[in-house]
Amino acid sequence: MKQDNKNHNILLVSFFFAPSNKVGAKRFSILSHIFSNFFSELHVLTSKCYDSSDIDASLPHAGKVYRTSMLPKFPFKKTNILLRFFYRFWESYLCIVDPFIGWIVPSFIKGIQIVKNNNIDVIIATGPPATSIIVGYLISFFTNTTLFIDYRDPWSNRIYRNTSNFRLFLNKCIEKIVIRKASTFIFCSKLMKTDFIKSFNIDENLCHVITNGFFDQSNIDAVSPAAGKFCMIYAGALRPERRLINIIKPISKLFSDTIIDRKYFKLILFSQINGDDQKAIDRYNFNDIVEIRDRVPYKDLFKYLRGSDILFLISGDDFKYALPYKFFDYLSVKKPIFALAPENSALSEIIKEIDCGECALLNNDNSITAQLQNIFTNAQRYTFNDRNSYDWNNVADLYLSVINKFA
Repeated sequence: MKQDNKNHNILLVSFFFAPSNKVGAKRFSILSHIFSNFFSELHVLTSKCYDSSDIDASLPHAGKVYRTSMLPKFPFKKTNILLRFFYRFWESYLCIVDPFIGWIVPSFIKGIQIVKNNNIDVIIATGPPATSIIVGYLISFFTNTTLFIDYRDPWSNRIYRNTSNFRLFLNKCIEKIVIRKASTFIFCSKLMKTDFIKSFNIDENLCHVITNGFFDQSNIDAVSPAAGKFCMIYAGALRPERRLINIIKPISKLFSDTIIDRKYFKLILFSQINGDDQKAIDRYNFNDIVEIRDRVPYKDLFKYLRGSDILFLISGDDFKYALPYKFFDYLSVKKPIFALAPENSALSEIIKEIDCGECALLNNDNSITAQLQNIFTNAQRYTFNDRNSYDWNNVADLYLSVINKFA
């Protein structure tokens, strides 16, 4: 990595940061580790509201880190009726932006101090939560500091379930105010950038796509998670829109059509399942096919991913714009990826671009069955074209060039 960098003092505003194991912590924890080699001073403003069970000590990071509290802390324990009432009132009526708004005032006060005491000239605020972007905006506004907004997900420019039109309108208005202060905008996918430009009529020259990345794991020692079996792995949370029935039913058909030999196939989940998932397993007699395993430390997961034959990924129907972080974990081990995603999604686009697997239409049994057959019968044919451009060092290099151009 070679960059002729200007001498900037950077403040990163990210609600999630190492050692948090939340997916939102990974992007700027890793980038801070690389950025620290290029800037004279790197400061990070983040939350200290994480539990001991949410810590991943292996996540690389760097910079001088400042942690501020939320008032009130969220989520909080609902130990009695009064707290449960307050929790509902807080979410329904007070959290106009998101439930983390209690972080705004403490972090704004700390951020002003950081900027003044360290001659900060560039603030990079990343969301979600949108609270982080608001904090970055407020600090930038009151200190006249250059602001970059880094969107890992859209703020108001996406579908929200169970959210009133009035709240959506307010968020849109707040976001319009915030983006007027920003010098440039960074997005994790092309589709997110395109939707943002259309929605807010922003100059395309100010908008940049910088995805997440990976550290190459393709040469590590592999551990076969199911010796002697053709193994498909899913590693991640199974949310309501990510159900096992989406994959179990098509696999069962391929068993019946003798495309896959049932005796030599294993679906391993490093995840927890709910009652509906278990019902699907029982209904299709998959108790000997599906194996549920406890989550393993992030740094230990890659040896199992490397030892698999196919890696399975699901993107929800509300997230066409998203490139799940798990995609880059999978890409790091250079094994074929089978994904389920909405039509014309960012995920299907990048899988085609890199030629690293197959992407079927979510909730479309015919599409899933056909693409499963393709990947099972041609698992060795993928070229992984241009995969190395998503290495974290190359991603950081692109980010540094944007900072140097717009700061």
